[in-house]
Amino acid sequence: MAKRTSDEPADAILEIAGRTEQAAEWVSENPRIVLIIGVAVLLTAAAVGGLLAVERSREESAAAALDAARTEFLEAMGGTGSSIEVPEPANPETAKNARTTAAAQLLEISEQHDGTTAALLARLERGDIRLPLEGAAAALEDWQTVAESAPADSPLRAVALERVAHAHEQSEQWTEAADAYEAAGTIAAYPLRYRALAQAVRCLEHAGEHARALGIAQRIVAEEDRLKAIAEQKGTEGAVQLLSSAGLRLPDHLDAQVRELVAAAR
Repeated sequence: MAKRTSDEPADAILEIAGRTEQAAEWVSENPRIVLIIGVAVLLTAAAVGGLLAVERSREESAAAALDAARTEFLEAMGGTGSSIEVPEPANPETAKNARTTAAAQLLEISEQHDGTTAALLARLERGDIRLPLEGAAAALEDWQTVAESAPADSPLRAVALERVAHAHEQSEQWTEAADAYEAAGTIAAYPLRYRALAQAVRCLEHAGEHARALGIAQRIVAEEDRLKAIAEQKGTEGAVQLLSSAGLRLPDHLDAQVRELVAAAR
């Protein structure tokens, strides 16, 4: 490669200045073309802004439809729109009718507002409603749809995957359940990812896949120990907060199973 001379930086500046002058001359000689380009840029910006506004409107419309369906279902079950838990009516026929109606409404919302977050939530909740109404196989259909349609790194996908795992557990399909739990546990944005991994360990032990269970258990313990070492400097309250934010406040029975598995392999 040829060496630069001491005048090269100055030459480069002059070259840039020359190009700027040439551009200015072209603009002055072609004002109509410049105007057309400027209008095109403005129209493009307006179109992007319009698309964002339309997207916001679609999400708001879908969310409003979902909220209305939720309220109607809760009221049909004997609760109110602000109820946290879904009450169970004394009359089984009332509950069946309410669930049947809600399942149909949620499917309609998911189809009419396809592509929105609310549509995915509607399908997820439809699976929750169909579980006591039609069984795990019917619910699995909705949960699997959400798991396949939600963004790969979305916590909503992780929630759906945990539902999928639960459905497989109902059928004692332990390996399939473990696969779904592990997939949920790999989503970094999911606050309960380590709990999902611990559930995968439990299911793999049921399936007799000890080596795979051990590998996941070792990952959990290594991360927990790493965070506990960091948390020692923060005090007890800081440690609890750190482990909770990382999803490593496991239920006692899962924590014990994971640690026993790792300890036995040492």
